[in-house]
Amino acid sequence: MYFLPLALLGLRPSAYLMHSQLSFVWAYWNHSATFPKTHKLLPGLGHIIEYVVATPSHHRVHHGVNKYCIDKNYGMNLIIWDRLFGTFVEEREDEEITFGTIEQKDNNHFLGLQADPWRELWGRVVSSKTSGDALRTLMYGPGWSSGQPRLGNSEDIPDVRGRQKHQFASSSWLSVYLTLHCFLVFLGYFEVASYKDSTHYKRIEGPSFTLHSVIWKPERTLPFV
Repeated sequence: MYFLPLALLGLRPSAYLMHSQLSFVWAYWNHSATFPKTHKLLPGLGHIIEYVVATPSHHRVHHGVNKYCIDKNYGMNLIIWDRLFGTFVEEREDEEITFGTIEQKDNNHFLGLQADPWRELWGRVVSSKTSGDALRTLMYGPGWSSGQPRLGNSEDIPDVRGRQKHQFASSSWLSVYLTLHCFLVFLGYFEVASYKDSTHYKRIEGPSFTLHSVIWKPERTLPFV
């Protein structure tokens, strides 16, 4: 969806879709908590790679809520932009990273995770005392409040290191269901890809089923789950 406007600029959809898929592949291995720093695997060459390219070590910092991790390492593919704009920081080996957001949610439902930040932002906007503060709430950082710097005061960031992780308890049946579901989605990806020359109905049949199966909660309809 984010790349679709590029078609209006003359870029072929097949070109940016290919780049989008490659970007997701790169993002997949970047989201790893076990992959070591590249220079430890490739002495010498690893330092050169880490200077330009975003690695799992760099991206772990981006997802951390330790104070030194906040608003750092934005680059997904190229970390050199963070070095140029002053938002780069090296992963510390003497401090374990705590992942997540500062205000950890107590559920994993995808609709809530997507909608809650917007609801909270709107609540801050309507509670602003002036129209200027309301506009700044939309344009400034999430830690900003009236009288604070644009990105908020770093001293106000709570120390949440070592907090208890929110774990979703699932039954054995649900684990089996999720495993089979992932396998069917994997097969369905190739099935839908073969429909490029088929009717419109066949093109949306597979994605519609996949979306429904992701939203559906079996514990609501199956009492034994």
